[in-house]
Amino acid sequence: MSEWLPRSLADLARLQKGRKAYTTPSSRNGFVPYLGASALEGGPTQFAAPTNMVLGTTNDVLMLWDGERSGLVGRGQNGVVGSTVVKLTPLGKTDAGFLFHALNRKFDWIQARRTGTGVPHVPKDLATYLRLRTPPRSEDQALVAEILDTVDEAIRGTEHLISKLELIRRGLLNDLLTRGIDEDGTLRDPTQHPKQFGDSLMGLIPRDWEVGRLCDVVDKIDAGWSPACAEHPPATEEWGVLKVSAVTSGTYLSTEAKTLPKALSPRSEIEVSPGDVILARANGVADLVGVTVEVLATPPRLMLSDKLLRLRPNGSRMRGSFLALMMQSAPVRKQIGQALSGSSGQKNISQDAILGLGVAVPQVDEQDRVIQVSRRLNNQMRCETVLLKKLRSLKLGLRDDLLTGRVSVTPNREGDAA
Repeated sequence: MSEWLPRSLADLARLQKGRKAYTTPSSRNGFVPYLGASALEGGPTQFAAPTNMVLGTTNDVLMLWDGERSGLVGRGQNGVVGSTVVKLTPLGKTDAGFLFHALNRKFDWIQARRTGTGVPHVPKDLATYLRLRTPPRSEDQALVAEILDTVDEAIRGTEHLISKLELIRRGLLNDLLTRGIDEDGTLRDPTQHPKQFGDSLMGLIPRDWEVGRLCDVVDKIDAGWSPACAEHPPATEEWGVLKVSAVTSGTYLSTEAKTLPKALSPRSEIEVSPGDVILARANGVADLVGVTVEVLATPPRLMLSDKLLRLRPNGSRMRGSFLALMMQSAPVRKQIGQALSGSSGQKNISQDAILGLGVAVPQVDEQDRVIQVSRRLNNQMRCETVLLKKLRSLKLGLRDDLLTGRVSVTPNREGDAA
């Protein structure tokens, strides 16, 4: 670390602002990608003619100079540099990858120093007063960049896998809730076995499924309570009231709760327990009304709010886990959308409307098979989400250690810090 020296950005790179260009959404003869704000923020690619324009290469670092996200950096792109972007061409022994990561680490620092009364932009003299600690050898800079690039690649791969699993889960869930799964664990196929299926008010479904109303399989609905509460979550021994945000993400979040004042007596009959199926009956966002979750685990002393309802299924005809899945199906969601009432600022669904929803219900043994398949996918997504969180935490720690020199990438080289 003793060899690391603070150097101004002007000593590390030559800055050149891009120019305004005529762009098109599709490529034309001779046009190249346009490296504007969209290119740095992951938006759609636009194209521009390269004549008399500032051109960026894969060895340049690009920084968004104007706009809300000014200070954002990118690299590895060839094309025409846009008028809101500055091209940073590494000088001397400066490694482009190291410069990218060093500036990426400074994003919040740059954002705090933006200027401009209308559109914010990076200070014009940023290159003069922004100083970055750098190792003297370009090989060491490149090694730091390689390590951080490897972590970034792992993060991107995990994010892609989670997105893919979510698409698979949605598609498979729709098939499971309309086609079912046989005793061998195989998805029923109406094309190969048309006699197993028949038309119904719920569409084409297996003939042995029962079509009816939700009231046929739900014995009771419990309403909640919303007294005036302290906004912070309850402590371990305190009672709390769940907020509607405890379910609207699609996953039960027990931390989304308010603290019940000690002067008020709790209502144990609406305390939430593992296995409960909870539905959001009201929300300012229409698409979030009717979102339903199963409570897999919960701390004690949390109660339903008046914007949440607990659905109590008939145990002999409907599994709670299947009920929570069924409420996510496209046919049920469509009916919920049609049953909404209230103003544009607050949409609601009544208990009567919920109990009147049309449903297609398989036998409980088939419900159990659907639940097992869904849980396997959910567990895989949960594992990947935990891994993603660990990778992001690892990146933050590595980035701070490697880009400040606290941890040497060549500890055995003479003169390096131990």
